[in-house]
Amino acid sequence: MKSTKRRLVESILSDLTSKEPTYLLSDFFGAEGNVFARKLFESLLEENEPQLGFFNPIYLWGPSGCGKTHLMIGTAASLRKKSYQVLYATCDAFTGAVLRAIRSECLNEFQHELRSCSVLMIDEISDLSDRWRIQEEFFHAFNTLRTEGKQIILSSQIAPHQLVAVENRLISRFEWGLLVPMTRFTEEEQGKHLKTILECKGFRAEQTVYPKLAKIFGQDMKKLTHWLDTLPTRRIKGQELETLFKETALQRPAVNFQDILKSVSSHFRIEQNALLGPSQKKSIAIPRRIAMYLCRTLLHLPMQKIGHAFGRDNTTVSLSCKTISELLSTDEELQQQIEQIKRSLPS
Repeated sequence: MKSTKRRLVESILSDLTSKEPTYLLSDFFGAEGNVFARKLFESLLEENEPQLGFFNPIYLWGPSGCGKTHLMIGTAASLRKKSYQVLYATCDAFTGAVLRAIRSECLNEFQHELRSCSVLMIDEISDLSDRWRIQEEFFHAFNTLRTEGKQIILSSQIAPHQLVAVENRLISRFEWGLLVPMTRFTEEEQGKHLKTILECKGFRAEQTVYPKLAKIFGQDMKKLTHWLDTLPTRRIKGQELETLFKETALQRPAVNFQDILKSVSSHFRIEQNALLGPSQKKSIAIPRRIAMYLCRTLLHLPMQKIGHAFGRDNTTVSLSCKTISELLSTDEELQQQIEQIKRSLPS
């Protein structure tokens, strides 16, 4: 019979991997400057001599939308088909898992499972900033995995030497391996990529559609993909594009941080400054957590930016968001409050 702690760890790891989006390495369409990155990841899948652990760690860095996440998740899926034990997680998700293990008093068991994987992938490793306890746990896991020849793959929008509030011993280890810069598309490459994305999702579009989509979405392929998933049709005509935009969430006015601050403070009848202040009174702390949660889920702001705005560290923000998320599954009053706040936002 499995121990209680073992079941808890399995639950934590299951939650960690169940939120992983679906990408295939075969669908990856990178900018010309990213050919090396793709070939590198393909070498990890070679039948005879997979290059796992040869470059360790592999550190991808480049602006949002250049394909880092796609490469990592696509490679993870391919490696799992070859029976490798792969753990992919965003840094935020990894942080939440470690904190949950600490609260559940099963950190040792969690670390044991973490160190038993063949490949560890952490996306947006820069979110380790200011998370000193998480950095400590990651440091030990990193050392064990690398010593045992397990592959570590990290990604970030910035190079290791640009990381802020991350221990020097971690930064130096990130630089031990292979640093792989990635770039965004040129205008011509972007047009081809847009066509590839639409075709992969079963869309047929007129040629006039691509420049318009490029103008609207820029390099944000994730936003484009999410928008495509909301469409009721698989055929897009140029003259119908504006109608489609109006019928979807794309044309809604963008909600910003001030909108959320205003709506939350108005709903709870407190001053906006109170949400940003030091008070830990329940009447202030709960609305503050809700505001942080909405900033994370609606604006998709990094933990570091939310923490800076509210004068809190990343761990506090992470715990606040996780607390609200967990309460929403059982607390009907909280569900109603958040729905009311959302309805009061610009729409």
